Amino acid sequence: MHGSHNRYDRQTGGPVGPVPKPQPRPSRGVESCWEWDAAGAMGIGKSAALAPPLEIPTPFPVSPSSIRVLPSSFALPPSVLPLPPSKISSMPEYKTVAIVGVGLIGGSIGLALRERKLAQTVIGIGRRQQSLDAARKVGAIDNGVTNLAGGVAEAQLILVATPVDSIAERVVQVAAACQPGALITDAGSTKEKIVTAVDSALASRRSGPRFVGSHPIAGDHRTGPEHARADLFEDHTVIITPTEHTRPAAVTEVSGFWENLGAKVRRMSPADHDAALALTSHLPHAVAVALAAATPRELLPLTAGGWRDTTRVAAGDVALWQAIFAENRQHVVNALRAMERSLAGLGNSLEQGDNEALNTLLELAAKRKRERDALGD
Repeated sequence: MHGSHNRYDRQTGGPVGPVPKPQPRPSRGVESCWEWDAAGAMGIGKSAALAPPLEIPTPFPVSPSSIRVLPSSFALPPSVLPLPPSKISSMPEYKTVAIVGVGLIGGSIGLALRERKLAQTVIGIGRRQQSLDAARKVGAIDNGVTNLAGGVAEAQLILVATPVDSIAERVVQVAAACQPGALITDAGSTKEKIVTAVDSALASRRSGPRFVGSHPIAGDHRTGPEHARADLFEDHTVIITPTEHTRPAAVTEVSGFWENLGAKVRRMSPADHDAALALTSHLPHAVAVALAAATPRELLPLTAGGWRDTTRVAAGDVALWQAIFAENRQHVVNALRAMERSLAGLGNSLEQGDNEALNTLLELAAKRKRERDALGD
């Protein structure tokens, strides 16, 4: 894994053989993990045939009274490796791009498109004219409309950036109204239900619009186009989730689109995406929510930087996160159960005065934080 990397066929998206390792970069391997027996193993879910299932080692102890660090040969499967960079010149300037849902993410996409001159016209589509006017005021869109069919009719690229529980429905509506050769993608932070629903709805169409699921791992706890930034995606990861039904040319085009916004593109199956993001994104939000809710109001004056930093994301949009938790319910429940075991192990080591186990946990946590910080933003 670390001695070479895969070269990818641009048509099929599959590896065609090893090539020499590029410039050194942070390791994707995991040097150690908490022991976890089969009875406590977390189910990742069934992956699409496109890629082998993602196996994620857990950082949680199996036994509250005995925390041991084990070596691990874990490495990301080819499905999670960065896709090969597309040449920026290979992505043509779009005459018209439509963005359904021009909030923080949709607004940032619009700003990036306009700043980089990747679209002649950016059309925003939403339910409230007031929000569209705000997006136009900050320069995220050229025009804003409330009629979805009319807004996407002339677009070559359509991005759906609505809450996750409405994305599949919006994509199907877009597909019925846009040009046959248009490309559709989304920005939802859950993928399996969305991609399955869209694939099912479009399965009978041998031609027509193409869809590739996307998830830009970038954002802010603030919402609305007024907080949008043209550089929001620069050096951030975007996961795309093609399936066996996805046309290879659409994968190439979506990859090129996100790369032209400055992002690093990786590919995962929808199921593996949801299992991984339950641990890396949805669980941290749940923990922040639980901590904020558990803190008595009268003790808030005694909180400082640690509490503030840990609970920052708890201020996120309530409806948005309610939908995310509901869409990815089982994977989030699995992550929460694993977190409960970790907290039980920490509590037990304190109760029993097991300083060695406590020290092991603290050292591993500090190491993981340093490893993540080394990856940058």
